[in-house]
Amino acid sequence: MLALLQIPEAAAASPGLVVGLLDQFVPALIAAGIDDRVTSFVLAGLSVTQLIFFAETAVLILRSAIPLSAGQLTMIFVLRTVIALPIVTLVAHRVA
Repeated sequence: MLALLQIPEAAAASPGLVVGLLDQFVPALIAAGIDDRVTSFVLAGLSVTQLIFFAETAVLILRSAIPLSAGQLTMIFVLRTVIALPIVTLVAHRVA
């Protein structure tokens, strides 16, 4: 998917997308090791959106009366990442 979005160093950036589910700071650390500004921006932007979801939104949903399981929250996380990736990539290509 990163290659389709024309993100440079897509192979180096791809672990950052998957690891973001377990730890939201690792994608930013992976981005620090990548020289390309577009790729670093995309990973950092996704890291922020993922962090906001797990730090705020998911906690509020779990504490509310909305009957969602951890698996359903994980699916929401994946959908948010899939939606955010093209948006962050578009911004990165425009700015760079």
